[in-house]
Amino acid sequence: MKKQLVSAITALAMLPTVLPPAALAVEDGVAQESTEVNCSCTEVCTQDTMNPDCPVCGQEGAVPADCAAAAADMGSDMAEQASTQDEMEPITVEQSVSLDDADLPDNEELFNDYVAQMLYGDSGISLLANYGQEALTGKNLELYKTLKAGIEKVAANGGSTVFTSDITITWDTTKAGGELETEAAQKFAQEIDASKVVDCLLADCPYELYWFDKTAGYQFGYNISSNDTSATIQDLKITFQVAGAYQDSTTTTVNAAKANTAKAAVANAQQIIKDNAGKSDYEKLTAYKEAICDLTAYNNEAAEE
Repeated sequence: MKKQLVSAITALAMLPTVLPPAALAVEDGVAQESTEVNCSCTEVCTQDTMNPDCPVCGQEGAVPADCAAAAADMGSDMAEQASTQDEMEPITVEQSVSLDDADLPDNEELFNDYVAQMLYGDSGISLLANYGQEALTGKNLELYKTLKAGIEKVAANGGSTVFTSDITITWDTTKAGGELETEAAQKFAQEIDASKVVDCLLADCPYELYWFDKTAGYQFGYNISSNDTSATIQDLKITFQVAGAYQDSTTTTVNAAKANTAKAAVANAQQIIKDNAGKSDYEKLTAYKEAICDLTAYNNEAAEE
């Protein structure tokens, strides 16, 4: 009996020596079992989608921050996902503006003046050609330059009258939905006066805007992107409506053939002048008249009726 007791005590004493080292940890001289766990998620958890199979996120009381912190420790890109998960859906804002064109020349008159400007140059035609450069500053001046370059291109070649700008406006805010949209409108008005910019364009390049339907006016719009702490106005767009006589397939496209008519008219005039350069004034006028008649199409059937 004594031998049996000694054998049992010896066997119990040997147990710690046969357990694997990984199963033990030493703290203050006392052997303890290791309890360290790591996040096993491949996607960042949210409040509504905590991963129940993860040893970290599946614990009772776990929050999304636990998952993002574990992912950062693991050196994955999950931390970046966590930083962007609170971004809100962008808001699109659009507004239409009509103009009072009672005191403005009609489109055909402006087109004829545009041709004359091409033929004779800018001298004496547009006295306020640089008004926008002097009257505007900051983002208004930046928008003016972008639109003016686009307008000149459309006048000469036709094309889309939807113009975009890289201007952005960012501010700190915690608002969302309708409150954010109202706040964005205020921020936009503080930085950009669209009406003043368009007025400057009408003053500086009226003939290049021969295609602009002022009764239909223009529209401006932008997107608002936001997160929990800030918001940004971006993707600014200004759209000018096109008068019917100059439209292509849409109300925001100038017919290229119509735009090229101005170039053709100037080329014809310059050629006529060149062909008659050595003649007397009377001979020149007679030649000009005959050339104009030859270039003019007449509806003889309507005249006979």
